[in-house]
Amino acid sequence: MCAGDADVQGDVFGAVQERRGSMSGDTMRCGLDMALVNGSVVTVNGRDDVVEVLGIRGNRIAYVGGDEGIRPFLTDGTVVVDLQGRTLMPGINDTHFHPILNGLLGMERDSGMIDTTNKNCRSLQEMLAMIEDAVRHKEPGRWISMMGYEPELFSGERRHPTIDELDGVAPDNPVHCMHGGGHICMYNTRALEYLEVHRPQDAAKYPRDEVEVLDGRLTGMVRGHTHFALWGMVDYSEEQQRAAAMKSHQQALEAGITSIGDMGECGSTSYHIMQKLCRDGDFKVRVNMALHSIFGKKFSLEQNEHWMQLGFMSGLGDEHFRVGPSKFMIDGGSGAPSCATREPYSHD
Repeated sequence: MCAGDADVQGDVFGAVQERRGSMSGDTMRCGLDMALVNGSVVTVNGRDDVVEVLGIRGNRIAYVGGDEGIRPFLTDGTVVVDLQGRTLMPGINDTHFHPILNGLLGMERDSGMIDTTNKNCRSLQEMLAMIEDAVRHKEPGRWISMMGYEPELFSGERRHPTIDELDGVAPDNPVHCMHGGGHICMYNTRALEYLEVHRPQDAAKYPRDEVEVLDGRLTGMVRGHTHFALWGMVDYSEEQQRAAAMKSHQQALEAGITSIGDMGECGSTSYHIMQKLCRDGDFKVRVNMALHSIFGKKFSLEQNEHWMQLGFMSGLGDEHFRVGPSKFMIDGGSGAPSCATREPYSHD
């Protein structure tokens, strides 16, 4: 770092004024772009030091320390921000996030997925009423997609909806009613038709128990990779995905999250959307994007094999957006529960 005269008197704010017009061209070029002063700066260094001042040049932290040390690097072009005693800390990295999937959830009529988490949906009857309301605003044949409910948190009957209940409120629309854990989902008869499952015997086309049959009847529950493949039939438009990403972007910034690992979205369209939003400067949170489709192993295998054949590797990209790891789900999830365990689940 270039330094100018170090004999400036007065506080940091005064130093900016005192140095105007008295600095060399080199110092002007090498000064700080921004100085954040009068705060508690959490460094997270080896000693967990907390200092008063942080200086930035370009997109790099160029100085951490006290008021006295930063003065030589202040120029008339330096933006000085008074933290007024507030804490300044490094941004949070969320290593497992789904910005598009998260942003699709909402209570608005044009939301990609109806948010049925407990804050919005406290009973089975409320959830069925949500589906009934959605039917009134969708054309026959259009998907009704929802996610988030936990039967254990319902008041009254603590169970999944039955296929008959889903058919009763949505006879002409396929319904995708996903548990909060994401690994199991309740579908109605119209939705199961996309799997060419019309009768209990048709469940045998798929891995054991992934299309559930109890007492000789389809229940509507679909698990694991078969569920993800059927989920892939639900159409989320590019416009919906773009708006969803930006909704999550705002939520991340409000929570102090400045970088994420995007652990899977809606396939190739989502990769393009996230890359373009980052390239254009709209999505300011840094993204390390996994090669993974939330629509299951089949889609993920196709996409990963395509990337490998092209010769691309993890790390391709820049500081703002880069290709991260490959992600595959071998088994189910514990929340539903749907993955194999040596001992029975306490909540099965």
